[in-house]
Amino acid sequence: MVAQSEVAETRCPGTNIRVFAPDNASEARTCAAVLRGIEQLAPCGLAISEPVRLIHSPGPILNDPDCMGALHCDEGRIEMLHPSVLSARLRKALPLSDLDDAALVDFILLHELVHAAVTQMDTGSRVSQLEDEDIAQAISFDALPRAARDKLVSLRGFDRPVRKVELTEDFLWMDPIGFGILAWLHFSTPGNGCAFIARLMNGSSDLFDRRMFDHP
Repeated sequence: MVAQSEVAETRCPGTNIRVFAPDNASEARTCAAVLRGIEQLAPCGLAISEPVRLIHSPGPILNDPDCMGALHCDEGRIEMLHPSVLSARLRKALPLSDLDDAALVDFILLHELVHAAVTQMDTGSRVSQLEDEDIAQAISFDALPRAARDKLVSLRGFDRPVRKVELTEDFLWMDPIGFGILAWLHFSTPGNGCAFIARLMNGSSDLFDRRMFDHP
């Protein structure tokens, strides 16, 4: 593991995100991905206003060998596997051989940036853990190249309308990729999209499992 003092550190231009990378090249690539991610948050009114540190890790993250990235809310810190490790790990979960490593890293980074934005903006604790994950999955899958996303949907046989009651916590933990596809299909349904995310954020709508898991 690289010592913290030996890691390149920079603040990505125009953001409150500081990147700690193993070298200057990784730092530059990560900041470029951060800036793309920030742009992808904006259409749904999401933004990161408080400082966040983004650190590359050799893993494991959260003592979970399958975890590729995580937001440590109390520390304002995003921890991601080093890009070389992350892309290889993600290729096992996403059968998308036509996506390059940079696109795979962008996918996970955007997911964690969404979590950071939701956490910072949800000051009234209106968004449940399940809803937070739904928002992150929907936006990160929406940002995939259309051909790659269509391939995933086709491979899973999920090309159909999705009701929000299908977005359950049980399904999330059993099949995170499948949950992500359903979250995107629900997001892409006319009348949903960023408007549905706004309703989750302001508490005027929820997912079915909110009542089951948040209120014993």
